[in-house]
Amino acid sequence: PRGPAAAAAPAPAPAPAPVQTKVMVPQSWTPGTPLIVEAPNGRHMSVQVPTGLRGGDYFLVHFPNDAEEQMQLAEAMRLSLEEERQHAEQQRLAQERELEAAKEASRQQLAEESRKRQELLRQAHEAQVLAAQQARAAEARELELRHRREQEAELEQARLQEEARQREAKRQAHLRAAAEARAIAQQEARAKAEQEAADEERKIAFMLHQVDTINADIESKRQQKATAVEQEDYMLAKKLKLEGEQLVAQRQQLEGAIAAAQVRL
Repeated sequence: PRGPAAAAAPAPAPAPAPVQTKVMVPQSWTPGTPLIVEAPNGRHMSVQVPTGLRGGDYFLVHFPNDAEEQMQLAEAMRLSLEEERQHAEQQRLAQERELEAAKEASRQQLAEESRKRQELLRQAHEAQVLAAQQARAAEARELELRHRREQEAELEQARLQEEARQREAKRQAHLRAAAEARAIAQQEARAKAEQEAADEERKIAFMLHQVDTINADIESKRQQKATAVEQEDYMLAKKLKLEGEQLVAQRQQLEGAIAAAQVRL
């Protein structure tokens, strides 16, 4: 043999087997939400609860070893890069589509703006024609309105003059009526005063006649009283005295009324 025998290469250490353990579903677990569990190496991982389990049930959780985890990480990185590449390609295609859509939108916008300019020019021309027509119509209406106002002013002036004439006629008629009313009132007042004076004179004459009658009655009572005293009929004398005093009081009232009537005359 050539040289010393080579030492046998150490066999590679077998990869640690994945770890499985039982996990209990918490009572507060909400179906559809993942659970966070802790692996023997202290790492935490998110697991999905198998369908049909409820709080308090157990299920097996597979914790990968380090080599398997490295392979999973590498695969996840590859998938992530592939996903990023696909995403970048989708973005590029989307940008190309957006650019093409923007160009098409710009062409449509230019065409729409051109159409709008033509429409605005047409509308401006129509507006100018309409404005000219409206101006002519407004001028005609203004002339007609001015003529109508002049006619109305003339009619209003004639109406005011007629109203002034009627007011003056009414004022003159009112003055005449007032003068006639004053004359009639004065006549009625004089007639009333004369009638009242005649009534007062008749009342005075009547009251004077009553005074004369009372004086005669007083004298008669006095004579009857003297006769009763001579006959010593003192009750009759007292009665006649009272009647005489009453007659005197009546005469005094009549004399006061006569004096007041004479004052009114």
